[in-house]
Amino acid sequence: MARPLNKAQQAQAEGARIRSAIINWLADKLTEPSCPLTTEEMNHLRMVTAYFPEGRETADKIDKIFGDKPPLRQAILLSTIVTCLDRLL
Repeated sequence: MARPLNKAQQAQAEGARIRSAIINWLADKLTEPSCPLTTEEMNHLRMVTAYFPEGRETADKIDKIFGDKPPLRQAILLSTIVTCLDRLL
């Protein structure tokens, strides 16, 4: 029988569960047939990063700094997505 988790471990586990749920939801939404983002549009947006690489450089920097801490890396990348969505809306 496994040892019970303390409060910090419970919070970490809940955070991991929530991040995973958000990532899976986003992936499902982006791959639904009704999604307005087509393969061509996705390729176009990837090409935009070739001309304006700051976004990719930021993601690469986050990966480099926090690559050994996957939960923190996920949280920072998701927070970046939320910030971008806030600015778009």
